Amino acid sequence: MEEELLTIKQVSLELGVATSKIRYLCKHRLVPALKHSRAGYRMFARWQVDWLTTLLELQDAGLDIATLQKYTDLCRIGNSTIVERKAILATRKHQLMKEIKAVSQRLQAIEQREEYCESLLKTEQTPDSQWF
Repeated sequence: MEEELLTIKQVSLELGVATSKIRYLCKHRLVPALKHSRAGYRMFARWQVDWLTTLLELQDAGLDIATLQKYTDLCRIGNSTIVERKAILATRKHQLMKEIKAVSQRLQAIEQREEYCESLLKTEQTPDSQWF
């Protein structure tokens, strides 16, 4: 039985991304074993669509193209590269955690200012200074 192949348009609709984004990932050698129709159109097997989903998630998490290429190359090599792949993910996770902490601190500062404004409104007080 022959595996069903999907067109780039079908993949685009399924994943909710533009065909140009899929072409971009293909152009950068991120989708292995890509097949083409007789007319030259890209055709995707189910496992490649699943791989595209992974790539898009990693890209959304902030991995750049060079890192995605390295990660893809390591996956092509196989299980002997799991430690290296995990290190790539751990590095990005650490960076994201630092970003989350920084955003959380900025959010806390905003919330404190908001609470101060709310307390002024409730007590109908004026601040000690206009620069509160």
